Amino acid sequence: MKCLVVDDSAVMRKILIRELGHIGIGPESIIQADDGKKAVWLARAGDLDLILMDWNMPEMKGVEAVAEIRCLGIATPILMVTSEGEARQANKAMEAGANDYLIKPFSTMALFNKVSTLLAHVAGELGLELICPPPRRAYSVNLDEGRIGPVIEE
Repeated sequence: MKCLVVDDSAVMRKILIRELGHIGIGPESIIQADDGKKAVWLARAGDLDLILMDWNMPEMKGVEAVAEIRCLGIATPILMVTSEGEARQANKAMEAGANDYLIKPFSTMALFNKVSTLLAHVAGELGLELICPPPRRAYSVNLDEGRIGPVIEE
């Protein structure tokens, strides 16, 4: 499993890497980029299984990077993880080639559900069975309030 996490915020990249760890994707499997241009370069250079992409970044916006990655013929699943929560933004991301959309703030379980669905689809296309254990502990990520803490999810 090789995952690319793209966000201009080092703090957000660290949070996403930690959250991916909670769902079984370790930091040794993750590479990072802080803008869309680098994301396109890394997507072209590497054999990635998953890309998590922010929207608002310098050099190249996430949605532009998604479109360029798709123009290169790269079919790696892309999950937009962004605070852009309007329906038209989600539609724009999907039209550019994103496979799904996760709005910040998010919970570990929401991330798990999106990632496992994307990876299960890819595994199915390859004739493989994907076994994703649920997160060991659920967290809520709320950057607006400046806190990250455990939550109880029903």
